[in-house]
Amino acid sequence: MFPHAICLVMVWSSFTKSESAWYPESKANDVSNLLHVVTDLTAQLEELKHDREKDVTELSLLKAENMRFKERMEMETNYLRQRVTQLESSAQQAMPLLNQTRINRQSATTDKGHTAFYAILDQPLHAPPDGTTIKFSRVITNVGNGYKANSGVFTCTASGLYYFSWSVGEVNHGHIYSELKKNGMAVGWALSGDNTIASATSQSVILHLETGEEVDIVITYTGNSPVLWEKFSSFSGFLIV
Repeated sequence: MFPHAICLVMVWSSFTKSESAWYPESKANDVSNLLHVVTDLTAQLEELKHDREKDVTELSLLKAENMRFKERMEMETNYLRQRVTQLESSAQQAMPLLNQTRINRQSATTDKGHTAFYAILDQPLHAPPDGTTIKFSRVITNVGNGYKANSGVFTCTASGLYYFSWSVGEVNHGHIYSELKKNGMAVGWALSGDNTIASATSQSVILHLETGEEVDIVITYTGNSPVLWEKFSSFSGFLIV
């Protein structure tokens, strides 16, 4: 039996050596594979971290750009609001002038070749001095825009034959001597006033005028501190032909 025991010992010894050589190699491969996996995961994690940092940076830039955009839009909006307010204010200020210009243009277009005016006093005129041009300031009709209320003068805009009429009312028992003047020369006369009651006198003339010639009513003499009666004092005229 001894030889058989020796054989078993030899076989066992051989098996033990071969087992001890195979086992460490298998473990080493597993460890190596695990290291590769960990390395790959680490690399992917680093890439993800890099991408996230990049996204965070881009998001910060977008937020900053959005903030600048909002600020710029707010500034532009405020500027536009101010401009709208200025334009509305300018439009309101210009509206009366535009309306008057429109009226003048319509009058010039519609009434081309026609001239007529009618104006009255809008308040009493107390003791006017001699040489006063009566300014009939309340204009009722002014076709052709020849009469100017601020001066009391009618300026001919179309040559032709004209009819003029004026009346002067007196309410303070005084006397008023008035003249219709063409280019400063008297061509019509009227005397108004009564010692006991208010009165009014009317007069009329027919004149041939050339473009640019002027007609007005001038007070040349007064007595007893007269007061012109606004309700009965007027000046009118129109182109006949």
